[in-house]
Amino acid sequence: LYNFKNQNVFVVNDTRYFVKNWVKNQYFPYARIFLFLIRSIKMWLVNKIYVVRHKNQIEKIIKDKIDILICTWIEERSFKEKNIFSDPYLGSLKDYYARKGFKIITTTLPIFPHHLLKKTYQSGEIIPSIYFGKLKHILKSFSKSIFLHWNKKIPWTNGLNLKPLFNYEKIQEKGKICYDFLHYLIISDIFKYQKVSCNILVYPFENQPWDKMLVMGIRDAQAKCKIIGCHNISIPFFYLNFFLGEGEGRVQPQPDIIISNGEYWGAVLKDAGFSCPIKNGGSIRFSSNLKPPKQESSALKDTVNERNNNVLVLLSTSVKYSLDLLFYL
Repeated sequence: LYNFKNQNVFVVNDTRYFVKNWVKNQYFPYARIFLFLIRSIKMWLVNKIYVVRHKNQIEKIIKDKIDILICTWIEERSFKEKNIFSDPYLGSLKDYYARKGFKIITTTLPIFPHHLLKKTYQSGEIIPSIYFGKLKHILKSFSKSIFLHWNKKIPWTNGLNLKPLFNYEKIQEKGKICYDFLHYLIISDIFKYQKVSCNILVYPFENQPWDKMLVMGIRDAQAKCKIIGCHNISIPFFYLNFFLGEGEGRVQPQPDIIISNGEYWGAVLKDAGFSCPIKNGGSIRFSSNLKPPKQESSALKDTVNERNNNVLVLLSTSVKYSLDLLFYL
C-alpha cells in the first residue's frame, strides 16, 4: 500500500485504530444479539396486550381452513389509509384472489416496528406470527445465536485467502441470524400443531435467510401445504443471494415453485442453479397488471402510432452501476 501513497490512498498505521476495530468486531455481534432479546421480549409483551382484545377475532379467522396464506413484510407504507392493509410487495394478489372467492389471510415476520402491531390487528385480515410466539422461542433463538460456532476451516480459492471475507460476514450475520431462527421456530410450531391450516403459502421470494427458514419450518413440520415464492424484483448480478454455488441447489430450502417476474428473469433464475420449477407470472407487484386491459379508442391508437418508437432508459445515480449496465448491454 505504501507504493500508492500520495495517489489518493491513505495508509493507516495507528495501532489504536486496529485495536479499536478489533474490539468492535469481537463484541458488536453480541450487542446485536442482546438487542434482539430486548426487542423480541418487548414485541411479545406488547402482543399479549392486543391478544386480550383480539383473541376471539383471530380464533374466528383461523377456525376454518385458509385457501391462501400470505407471509410478507409489514412496514409503514403497508397502511396508507388508516388501518387498511396494502401489500407493497405482492401488490393486488390478495384482492385478485379474494374477488374469486378464495379465503386469504396475511401473516408476518415475528419482529417488526411494534407500533404497527395495533394496525395489523385492527385491519382484521392479518395475523402477526408473534401471536403464536412463545417466550421459549425467543430464549432458544437467543441462546442458539450467542453460542453459535462457525467453521474456521476456510479453504483458499484460486490462490486467494478468503478468511478475512468470511470473518467479516460472520461479524455481520451473527447478530442477525437470531431473527431468522425465531421465524423458523414459530413457523414450524404453527404448522406442526396445525394452529393454522392452509392449502397454499405465498411469500415474496428473495432467497434470503428468512424465507429459507420459512420453507424449512413448513417442511420440517411435514405440512401438506404448497409453497410458492413470488419473485418481484429485478436481479442485479451483484445480488449473490439469487445465484447459487455449485451443488447448493440440492441442499438449500426452496419453495415448491417460483413465480418469476417475467420471462427474462425466469431464465436468469433457472441458470442461477435453482432446482424447483420456475414459471413466468409477470409483475404481480403492480396492481394494474392484474386488471383486464382497457379497450383503446381508435383516436388514441392513431396518436400512439404517429409517435416515434423511442425508449427512455434512466441510469443509476451510481457511476459504477451505470457503467456495469452499459458494458453488459
